Amino acid sequence: MENGIHQLKLKEIRVSDLNPRKTINQSSIEELAQSIKEVGVLSPIMVRTNAGKGCPFEIIYGERRYRAAALAGLEIIPAIVRTQVTDSEALDLMITENLQREDVKPLEDSFRLFN
Repeated sequence: MENGIHQLKLKEIRVSDLNPRKTINQSSIEELAQSIKEVGVLSPIMVRTNAGKGCPFEIIYGERRYRAAALAGLEIIPAIVRTQVTDSEALDLMITENLQREDVKPLEDSFRLFN
């Protein structure tokens, strides 16, 4: 499969053992699942090929969206596919994505104050 955005079957994707985030709040997954039911997945997850362990793809980032999509009953999810990503590169991408997401929260709170 080539690099790029593809529609992937959830059953062909596995979560990564490398993910630094070890706890995921179930109620936030349920809220996200409800949003996905209403408007769909707005931002693709990222996966790498050659994931092993019986799945062709492994999540680099977007595990919460993946879990919520499954909970919402979706069978496919938009995903950015990356080939030839090492464990070190995958971990760097995971950390970068989580840091960027964390930085959005204060902006969201500030925006709500003025609207």
